[in-house]
Amino acid sequence: MGLRITLAFPVLFSVFGLLATAGASAKDSAADELSVAVATKLALPISKAEAATLAETLELAGKVDLDPMRSQHVHARYPGVVRDVFRSVGDRVRAGEALARVESSIGVQSFELASSVPGVVLARSIAAGQSIDSDVEAFIVADVSTLIARLVAYPRDLPRFNQGQPIHIRSADRSLTVAGAIAYVSPYLDEHSRTAYALVPIANGEGQWRVGQFVTGSIVVGRIEAPVAIARSALDPSDRSREIELFVRSGEVFKRRSVRIGRSDPNLVEILGGVVAGEDVIALPVAEVVARVIAGARNDD
Repeated sequence: MGLRITLAFPVLFSVFGLLATAGASAKDSAADELSVAVATKLALPISKAEAATLAETLELAGKVDLDPMRSQHVHARYPGVVRDVFRSVGDRVRAGEALARVESSIGVQSFELASSVPGVVLARSIAAGQSIDSDVEAFIVADVSTLIARLVAYPRDLPRFNQGQPIHIRSADRSLTVAGAIAYVSPYLDEHSRTAYALVPIANGEGQWRVGQFVTGSIVVGRIEAPVAIARSALDPSDRSREIELFVRSGEVFKRRSVRIGRSDPNLVEILGGVVAGEDVIALPVAEVVARVIAGARNDD
């Protein structure tokens, strides 16, 4: 049987298990109910369970890369000796601007190395006095105001999306998101990985995205009609189980209740049992609700 304690904050906790000492803190207890008044005072988000249409999404993993139409790997036309280097890493250059001067070893004449695209020098591998061959990559120049997401697609997923289809790109840590459209889907499979790829342009005027950054692309490929659904924010992202606990309103209190969940999209989650349409649910994971209540109690002390 639970032991009920009253905090200075006007809320009752049902505490399971024995307290180690009479002064044990509420954070070491498991709260199973709180009043509607407290939920309102703490501005806890409430989601009403109701019928909803969920987006069925396909997720493709990949990484950010240079746009091949806005980048160039600059090579010498002929072998020779580098006589002058005019630009270095970080310099902005115009299309056709001289980056270096090379004296050809095929006759005593000089020629310039230049990029056919404007942008920033991202890499330089040569120095004055150095001998180079035509296979040496002397510079990499790119316009990084637009990058691309290169996403991997398995054969089973290729029939589910097309070029031009809307897509949302997010960074691995979910700190960056951008909406776009699929610009290209490769018509062949890689010989070794047996996968195709899709390219999505990413506007990068503020320089937030980085080449090599891991990303995920989400494509809406269908719709799911859920008889009962709530806000996905009620889920703990680290909890992959289908049986969870939520605070569900019962009269003037929210009580912890076991809930069975189903499919989800970025905003909603389907409820398969434990909550019926019309009921109010606190749209936060139980652990976060308890933490906020305890913090509120301390502030009121």
